[in-house]
Amino acid sequence: MIPFKSLEIANQIKLLQKLKIFVAQINQSENLPPQSDPLIDKSGEYAIYIGVFLLFVLIIFAIGIFNRRFDYAIIISLILAAILMFVLWTL
Repeated sequence: MIPFKSLEIANQIKLLQKLKIFVAQINQSENLPPQSDPLIDKSGEYAIYIGVFLLFVLIIFAIGIFNRRFDYAIIISLILAAILMFVLWTL
């Protein structure tokens, strides 16, 4: 039978080893540059901006086909975009 003291010491050694590994992992994550967050997809963010711009332009042209006055087309498209944003925001 193993004495209680030696079992306690063995558990403490294992705990210290796990703690060293944990501290090493934290130090490695702190050494990353602040702009390199792996959870943020920067290229996807730019694609969304481009998509929103293209959607805005397409709405203007689609309404412009039905309405020959371009300034009215812009106003109507802005109103429709605001309504769409409000509806999607409340979902």
